[in-house]
Amino acid sequence: MPDASAALPLAGRTVLGIFAHPDDESLACGGTLARLADAGCRVVIVCASHGEAGSISDPSLVPDGDLGRVRVRELSDAAAVLGAAEVSCSITPTAICAGTSARAARGDRRADQALPGLTP
Repeated sequence: MPDASAALPLAGRTVLGIFAHPDDESLACGGTLARLADAGCRVVIVCASHGEAGSISDPSLVPDGDLGRVRVRELSDAAAVLGAAEVSCSITPTAICAGTSARAARGDRRADQALPGLTP
């Protein structure tokens, strides 16, 4: 079977993944992002929140109680494993993210920075 990555000229292109929470990038499409990075794409990950409103099964994993800090560190570690060239995380608390125009505007600015010349 021929290599699927050979059929598409991906080297030098940029792929922007926008996710709601840290770990969504890995759970939703981590394999795809890694394969794209391996094919020469510049992978950029933008996360809309720090994930501080999530739950944790073992409180000893977050001794200072700052779950958002831990989740951002995990996002950074995962992005490195996936081969992402850049990762960005919003400063918007998870609890106020839903449907806000300010969040959408920040996402648009991050997309503009990651993909100059992007037209909707």
